[in-house]
Amino acid sequence: MEGADPVEMREERFVKAVADELEAMRKQGRFDRLIIAAAPTALGDIRPALSDGVRDSIVAELPKDLTNIPQPQLVKHFEQLLAI
Repeated sequence: MEGADPVEMREERFVKAVADELEAMRKQGRFDRLIIAAAPTALGDIRPALSDGVRDSIVAELPKDLTNIPQPQLVKHFEQLLAI
């Protein structure tokens, strides 16, 4: 692992953890349709890590970083997507 970028490794582990959790939730029947929101770069990292089943359940993507949006204001970012 000499020369490996620790930040990049941490990001890869995070993406894998998100993908694994979504797959586990799908298998448990916790969702059948999914809207995924993440910064555009993060979406590009997450897409290839997702299982086919999770990918097939995605009905919309929101390429936007919402990490600094107060929770009460999040719904307005999803209103148009929730009608899908």
